[in-house]
Amino acid sequence: MPTKKLILISPHFPPINAADMQRVRQSLPYWRNLGWNLEVVAVAPEQVNAPRDPFLSKILPPEVSVHRVKALSLKVGRLPGLGSLGLRSFAAIKAKVFSLLRDSGDGSGHCVFFSSTQFLIHAMIPALRRKYPRLALAMDYQDPWVNSYYSQNPSVPKPGGNLKFWGTQIIARFLEPRALRAVDGITTVSTAYRTSLCNRYSWFSSKPWIELPFGGALSDFESLRRVGPSQNFFNPDDGLKHWVYVGRGGRDMTFSVRAIFRAFALAKHREPTMEKIRFHFLGTNYAPPDKTEATILPIAIEEGVSDYVQEISVRIPYGVALRCLLDADALVLPGSDDPGYSASKLYPCILARKPLLAVFSEKSSVHQVMHLCRAGTVIGFSDETDLDKLSNRVCEDWMLSHHSEQTPDTDWNAFERYTDRTMTSRLSVFLEELRPNAPPTDWT
Repeated sequence: MPTKKLILISPHFPPINAADMQRVRQSLPYWRNLGWNLEVVAVAPEQVNAPRDPFLSKILPPEVSVHRVKALSLKVGRLPGLGSLGLRSFAAIKAKVFSLLRDSGDGSGHCVFFSSTQFLIHAMIPALRRKYPRLALAMDYQDPWVNSYYSQNPSVPKPGGNLKFWGTQIIARFLEPRALRAVDGITTVSTAYRTSLCNRYSWFSSKPWIELPFGGALSDFESLRRVGPSQNFFNPDDGLKHWVYVGRGGRDMTFSVRAIFRAFALAKHREPTMEKIRFHFLGTNYAPPDKTEATILPIAIEEGVSDYVQEISVRIPYGVALRCLLDADALVLPGSDDPGYSASKLYPCILARKPLLAVFSEKSSVHQVMHLCRAGTVIGFSDETDLDKLSNRVCEDWMLSHHSEQTPDTDWNAFERYTDRTMTSRLSVFLEELRPNAPPTDWT
């Protein structure tokens, strides 16, 4: 029987359909065989203002122990400044974690892993360090907590508006260094995020870390064929060719999306069969339905191809998203102009076994994965790349080639290193090797 206790903290958890809980969810089948006694701490779904997906609940391992805490009510969340799930659930999650550790002495042999973009919950890390000096503490740095992207790109609208964004950043600059001082190590989906932390904090470079993208969930596709939902966004048998993207949009993807649409406009003039192509951009905005906005279709209109493009900006259920990938004739992945963006959605696209086009920053890890696994066509760009030259390359290398019609000869042995099974094994080794240290004398 496992003797090591691992507490995974993920406020979002199935049936909630949120991107930041996927690492925790995908890892669940593997921890017991890796020697861990697992506990998950999450917020009760009725107190989370986010979409739900019954498919996610159906595929959870039944043996996993999940503690659902009660956050402050959604009515409280309507008050200015109290809408954050991290803030509403902070006290309840902290109390539950301390309760689970009550009989652990100084915490030796146990680990708490925070995996969430609800950043405020990380503020409890210093208290855990003080109470349990031998407890291993780790953070999953999925997105920047202190975010410099919008200051470097002032024309890009800030999430939640200027006032809310700058308010959260003031809090982040106060809390982030305190949490990072107390934590024993971090995982990060991109090396660029760790580099930014080292640049911001001179003392951070000595912290143990591991680059760990979200893995490809092998079992999800197996489950989809057994209990998965259908999709009604397009008819795969209508004689058209359906090219699909599922995931967030945003202004940071404007360059790559525009290149794809401009390439398509060029290809239509040279190859009549391109008239059968239909693009589907699904789930492109994480905002609530009453606040969602299209970010892809306006570009299609500007490029003169809107008749061929469908955008559904409302977030769609995970199971339906996978079904769309399986029903597609080809998949397209536009990348961000942020080189640190790693696109975990790449792995489901590879597992869907469809023709695949990725247009990403040359600095993105997507290039390494695609080349190593022979998973499809990947085309890079930099800050200096000319849009028309990039569009011409996409047109020649994808639109007018046979690549858009051929399933890649993927090297599945090479892909094994990117699966959820391998990623969880690597995470387990990382957590086992963490050595809790007393915080520096200047830490508060």
